[in-house]
Amino acid sequence: MQNGAQTASCELFVHCAPSSACLDQRCSRHPFARGYEALTPMTITYEIDRLENIAIETWSGEVSIDQVREYWSRILRDELVMKVRTTLVDLRAATIGFSDAELDLAVNEVVLPALRGLNWTTAIVVDTPRQLQLGSRYHSYAARYSSDVVFSSVEDAKQWLLKQHRVSELGKL
Repeated sequence: MQNGAQTASCELFVHCAPSSACLDQRCSRHPFARGYEALTPMTITYEIDRLENIAIETWSGEVSIDQVREYWSRILRDELVMKVRTTLVDLRAATIGFSDAELDLAVNEVVLPALRGLNWTTAIVVDTPRQLQLGSRYHSYAARYSSDVVFSSVEDAKQWLLKQHRVSELGKL
């Protein structure tokens, strides 16, 4: 995005330019964009589906707790993400390289201060027993601010998130 305008090649998603020459430091689809180290591939990326108002996270490769902390710090500074506060997290391509205690500490030190009492809705998609364990642990740690469910398919996760949007909208009437 340049001058706040959405790129022409990207009708539904923000923060994703058509090439690696993206000038938006928040761009999650181009790890070589300004602000990212070219030698370190991004193991957690996100994009905003503007049609559905959902942030879609994809975790891949070996993911360390330092990467999770850095990622959470970045996404929680994104104004659009903070307006949406609805996330589909796809862990299926990730190998979890941190402990449950490290996750709890990261939630307490990074997420809770950034949210300042705001709520969140998360659907987590898993494929392995360790990913399921992580999703379940996150659910218990994040219960203070997040309504979330663990799924085995992206389609089921997305349908649940969309249902949460409809229920939320009905509550505003």
